[in-house]
Order: sequence, then C-alpha cells, then structure tokens
Amino acid sequence: MARTPYTPTSSSLEDALSGAYGIAGELRDELQEWYDNLPENFQNGDKGQRLEEAISGLEDVADYEVDVPEVLVEAGLFVTDPRPVKRQSRADRCSDAVHYLRAVIDAAQEWLDAQTAEHDDWVAAQALPRTVTSEQEEQERSDSLDTLTSDVESFISELEGHADSLEGVEFPGMFG
Repeated sequence: MARTPYTPTSSSLEDALSGAYGIAGELRDELQEWYDNLPENFQNGDKGQRLEEAISGLEDVADYEVDVPEVLVEAGLFVTDPRPVKRQSRADRCSDAVHYLRAVIDAAQEWLDAQTAEHDDWVAAQALPRTVTSEQEEQERSDSLDTLTSDVESFISELEGHADSLEGVEFPGMFG
C-alpha cells in the first residue's frame, strides 16, 4: 500500500500558539502524573528530581495565555504546522511546540520588517519641499510605527523566552 505524502497545513498565529502551549500543558500533565505515581523512594531519588526539573521547565510555559497583538491578527498571518499528527516521543512533541513558537516569531518579525520598510519607503518618497502638513503626518506615522514596533517586539521577546525554556527541558527516560 502506497503512503500518502504529508502535505503541510497552515495555522493562524492564535491556533499555532494554542497548539504550542497545549503541547506544553499536556507534557507537564503527563510528567506530573508519572511523578505522582512513582514510589516515594523514586520520587526522592534521581528519577524524581529529573522529573521535577522537566515539570518545572514546562510549568513556566504550559498555562501561559499570550495575547497576539491586534495588528498581527488583522494582518491574517499564518504559519506552517510542523508534521503530521501521530503519537511521538515527549521530546518530539516538545520540539513541535518550539517549532510553533519559532514560526510565529518568524512571521511576526517578517511582518514588522515589512512595516518598517514600508514606512522608510514612504519617508523617502516625501521629496522636498517639505510642508508642515507632511512633517506632521510623518511624525504621526513614525509614532504609530513606534507603538506597533514596541508591541510586536515585546510579543516576540516573550515567545523567544518560552521557546528557549522549552528547548531547555530534558525528558528523563523510562528506565534510566
């Protein structure tokens, strides 16, 4: 029987973030259940400590609800989903969550770069002689861009921190 090749799909930024944070939450819950079901001597041992560290690394991200800046929602940006849905290892699923976060970061950064370039082109097109009206309009456009830039850069920074946290999670093996 021939395999059907995987065709990547796309998600909105909100859906991609929901997917990333959902994966982190699922992984945290799985590890917490594993830890809770360990005998007490294992909980206090190396295995328990490694599980607690992984849970802690996921905890910072798992319940987070990030607000996508309205300008990015209005832009209708999409990102590519990482791979077909199938049961994967915990590390693979965590990697998928990081992929979602990095894809959203890239899309937001590309949008921001395009807005900045568009603004720079507009300023360059405003040839002399300059009028008070054009100077005032330029200042208003610059102020608006500064606000957008600040909001989107904060959003990107927040997501980068979460992606870095997830990349630092080490999942203990079942038997080692």
